[in-house]
Amino acid sequence: MRASEFATSAGRAVRASDGAALSELLSLRGSAVQRTVAGAGISRSWHEAHEAQNAATSAFLRIFATMAPGRWALSVLYTLLRDLRWVSIMADRTSVTQSRAASSQKHLEECARQLNKAFGVCAADRHPDMDQSRKWGTYAVANMLFSTYFALKSLALCRNILRALSAGDIPPLEAFGRGDVVTYRYYLGRLRFLDEDYDAAESELARALAESPASAPRNQERILIYLVPMRLLRGIRPSAELLRRFPQTHALYGDIVEAYSRGDARAYDAALRASDRTFVRLGLYLALERARAVCISRLFRR
Repeated sequence: MRASEFATSAGRAVRASDGAALSELLSLRGSAVQRTVAGAGISRSWHEAHEAQNAATSAFLRIFATMAPGRWALSVLYTLLRDLRWVSIMADRTSVTQSRAASSQKHLEECARQLNKAFGVCAADRHPDMDQSRKWGTYAVANMLFSTYFALKSLALCRNILRALSAGDIPPLEAFGRGDVVTYRYYLGRLRFLDEDYDAAESELARALAESPASAPRNQERILIYLVPMRLLRGIRPSAELLRRFPQTHALYGDIVEAYSRGDARAYDAALRASDRTFVRLGLYLALERARAVCISRLFRR
């Protein structure tokens, strides 16, 4: 697609308030951009891609903040932000590989700032018709922020988003799409887990799992990775059928659950040591150590 054709198609989508069409045109992974880049013979650099996408996102946010109504353009916002996050991660990886220096996340940090601006633009909308409000983008952008802050290990900033969500005049969580709700509950469960509020963590993760569609097994497995330790702490052993359905969860917890069900502390310790680096990386090691006490108590009940 030539640049002139691209511009014409984009203008047509804007005039029609066709967010889906405009999103497809602007997506870096969409066919329109790929053909335009190939036709223009543009060199590919992740750093340059980040800079260009960051500039495009800034320009769009300035326009988006003045749109009334603006809900139709939320899909465009999501596309720009997801692509910005993607190229930011790739730019950071490439810069580390090329320089052989210590890990740097400067591109992702800049992405986080843009995500935070986008969240503010959505949350601060005052359009009188709530059905057309940008507020319907708050949870989608918040979830992108959670994912980014976890990657940056800036968890205190997640709590700022939680406060903003509870303080703002935003529709109730249940009114949003299932994807937004499940993802939000997943991250909220993880945050409650880090606060060692295990009951609240289990509640949020269990609801996320229950509401997650069967067509998204990878998402269900991500939830289970954190839900299983919460259940073990309460003396609830996941079923063999559940573990069989999710190979990654089975590989991580199969031996632990088997030792736990027998009350075999020695086997439990061995299974914990076998994957200790993974559990430490996931932040699960201490919870599983605490579940060991429940394992021992099962032995004394026999």
